[in-house]
Amino acid sequence: MKKITILLLSLILVTFLSSCEKTAQEKILGKWQIESIVNSEEMGEMELNMFNKINADKIENEEFFFSIDNLTIQVPEKAICQWDITEDGDSLTVFYPEDGEHIYEIISVTKDELVWKEDFTDFFHTTTLKKVK
Repeated sequence: MKKITILLLSLILVTFLSSCEKTAQEKILGKWQIESIVNSEEMGEMELNMFNKINADKIENEEFFFSIDNLTIQVPEKAICQWDITEDGDSLTVFYPEDGEHIYEIISVTKDELVWKEDFTDFFHTTTLKKVK
């Protein structure tokens, strides 16, 4: 009888702990700000400097607000996009109204940090975002 009680309590504990795990979508919900953008080594110094100059305003001002219904981006002008994330959380697709579909490879996501990689034709860059409290 004691073994059955221990087995049932263990089963309940495992079930409780597994039900507490957030889905990929739940992990990404909320407001995020860009902390950094790191370019691939494929870019030359001139291209890298130009890219950093172009994106300086983005790094300072861009915010992403992921809700169940949509993604709102402040660039600082507002854009409302649709988004989807794979069930395993490896890929994020954003449907920009003016730009079309962009696919981001999710490198990591925690409660405070989201890191994604965007692959362009000649280069890629990795963006780190921090959760806004």
